[in-house]
Amino acid sequence: MAFTYRAKNANLVLAGTGKVTVLVNGEVTRTINVTGSSAPYRLTDDEDARTARLELRVDEGLQAYAFTFG
Repeated sequence: MAFTYRAKNANLVLAGTGKVTVLVNGEVTRTINVTGSSAPYRLTDDEDARTARLELRVDEGLQAYAFTFG
């Protein structure tokens, strides 16, 4: 899944068991280990708002529910 956004931070509610690899502008910025019921996870956390391309590589078995941006 990939898209362009403009914000300081991006969050996603995730559930299940597996990993999410987060890429910003083609560069891996973090890997998130998800276990359990739905909870919000921070994907990006910048000091200032910026426009960037966000790509997520999600393991099979994970569910993604809602994005929020700040």
